[in-house]
Amino acid sequence: MKYFDGLVKLSQLLAEEKACEVKKLEELLTNKSIHERKTLGRCLFPLNVSDNSYGIGGNLEITFDRDTELDNHLFNVGGVVSVFYSEDNIKSNHVLSATIRNVKKGKLILLTNSDEYPDELDKGKIGIDLTVDDRTYKVMEHTLNFLINSEDNHQKSVLKKMWGDDSLDDLILKEKFESPNLNEWQNAAVTNSMNSKDFTIINGPPGTGKTTTIVQCIKQTVMREGRTLVTANSNAAVDHLVKCMMKEGLDVVRIGNIARVDEEVQKAQIDLKIQGQNEYKFIKDLKKRAKEARKKAEKYKRSFNAEDRENRKMWYKESRDLIQDARKTEKYLIQKTIESAQVIATTLIGSDSEVLREFKFKTAFIDEAAQALIPAALTPFKRAEKLVLAGDPFQLPPLVMNNQVAKKGLNNSLLELIMNKTIVRTQKLKIQYRMDKSIMAFSNSQFYKNELEAHSSVKEHGFKSDGFMPVEFIDTAGCGYNETFSKSGKSLRNEKEAELIGERLGELSQHLDNLSLGIISPYRGQVNYLKDSLPGFENNINTIDAFQGQERDVIIVSLVRSNDELTIGFLKDYRRMNVAMTRARKKLILIGDSATVGADRFFGQFLDFVEKSGSYRTAWEYPSL
Repeated sequence: MKYFDGLVKLSQLLAEEKACEVKKLEELLTNKSIHERKTLGRCLFPLNVSDNSYGIGGNLEITFDRDTELDNHLFNVGGVVSVFYSEDNIKSNHVLSATIRNVKKGKLILLTNSDEYPDELDKGKIGIDLTVDDRTYKVMEHTLNFLINSEDNHQKSVLKKMWGDDSLDDLILKEKFESPNLNEWQNAAVTNSMNSKDFTIINGPPGTGKTTTIVQCIKQTVMREGRTLVTANSNAAVDHLVKCMMKEGLDVVRIGNIARVDEEVQKAQIDLKIQGQNEYKFIKDLKKRAKEARKKAEKYKRSFNAEDRENRKMWYKESRDLIQDARKTEKYLIQKTIESAQVIATTLIGSDSEVLREFKFKTAFIDEAAQALIPAALTPFKRAEKLVLAGDPFQLPPLVMNNQVAKKGLNNSLLELIMNKTIVRTQKLKIQYRMDKSIMAFSNSQFYKNELEAHSSVKEHGFKSDGFMPVEFIDTAGCGYNETFSKSGKSLRNEKEAELIGERLGELSQHLDNLSLGIISPYRGQVNYLKDSLPGFENNINTIDAFQGQERDVIIVSLVRSNDELTIGFLKDYRRMNVAMTRARKKLILIGDSATVGADRFFGQFLDFVEKSGSYRTAWEYPSL
């Protein structure tokens, strides 16, 4: 059985990937001092506890004051951290794990996995380290073990079809969906999702209305089957879907850590949903009494007699008992809210959440399916009969840290696995509504067999008011724009390319008030340097990976690589470059060294393309640089 051997192999590869990530982290935490970890942006120290309270869900929420000089760090909302104390400023003593709830200037708020304030936080100076979120690995491991040992005949039948053990039957179209608001390819995708009994794929190249199509699929599924599970690989993608579904009038419940949920959709978040119910007043009262009991317990410090110790123990028990009562009531409200919802939305890993364990679904949707590891993508399948996968195999692949493991197949997605076996269940969307035809042209020829067609509303909407074509390549060859390592030594940057971007922005300045802008680079070092050197544009700058799923009127791409060895590193991941080249609606500007990147087949063809289309320029046009 290919599927059985495939699942076993994935389990082995996943164990190797986990070991690699854990080893790297252990080396960092074990072999580097607090000062060194701070320098790398992976540690904040010292911090002072300024407040603690019971947060959403009854868990302890701790607020820290932090030095404003520590702004250059890698701590972001949703990150998993280890809280430690240090009595000598050298040795770290782990206290608890937590999720970053909020990051403000001078403040950092953590949501912990505990309902009791740890005494250790009063023992010395406090700090936090970025750590590995091992829950993700645990969920994927459980998914693989569950499916390997499954006795469910339907489940095994679907897995066999995915791995090519059994051939796929043709879809019997008992119902045909036709909406005047969708094009023929989108209508066909909805029709397929309605009629499939196992799985179907929506292949959505950039700008082809994949999200619009998915939402219509979900609406039809809710009408026919009731409560439906909707997932995606990232929190950002889930939140985007939630916004779109809510606009369509669907009753959505968002499952997930509120620290990782977009503020715009928090009203759909399960914890906030239950707060609007009458029974929640009882929960608030229990939590209030629990907090009062905990405060009474905390009055007894380290030096106390036997009677004080007993009193302290009593008040802590009282606090815990009250919290347990609150959680029982919360669980009841959560179950009631989920039962009445039309859509449950969460990440792939979140579909294994404890609050969903008792629920089954007829259909589960997976967006960003091409970016998900197979064990993650299979997680919703544990509680659903069929899957609808949406994505594009020519955009960003799953992220795998261990290159050897990636080469063995862990970086393949479930969407690719199925598409490589059969095209019977795949519907490609072929009309794109984002890009001017000239911006679309190169990616269309390289990745999509020239099957994409620009809709009439965007076909000729490229920006030319500045006297240049909608696509530009500004060549820095021969100008001495050499790449260098960033301050951390872990990434690359190109300072002269950043200066050139500043000059190009100056030329565009009179037009930017009416145009949205994005400045992107594959290298984090360049992104950080651009943010420092282009004040006022910080919110427009990010990595290519962070821009997947987004679009702007104008996109400027800094390629960075410029060296005598003609080395281009992970610019060779052409899928990443496809993402970069397809974010722009009206103008796409790429800046790079043709002598370095042009030796590569893909970029050589791109250079031929820009020369033939009159889009080639040179940095020599900017003599001041």
